[in-house]
Amino acid sequence: MIVVESIHDAYRLISGLKDKPESLNLGGTKKTDDTENISTAVNVTAQDKVELKKLSTSGVKVYIQQVPTAASKTVDF
Repeated sequence: MIVVESIHDAYRLISGLKDKPESLNLGGTKKTDDTENISTAVNVTAQDKVELKKLSTSGVKVYIQQVPTAASKTVDF
């Protein structure tokens, strides 16, 4: 498991890898005037959506799952 500060940081990290991880679990992103709430604790900007779409298109499953016992929700933009 690797924890990064932002969706953009995750995008930059994963984009630079030859062997990409199978999945990216989103969690705990801050609400600002520029974000849209997509779950209880996840807020995304327009740029985040673009980057998450690129990751998804490259084969990375993007999802939200706050705790292991909770159901996961696939994110697709």
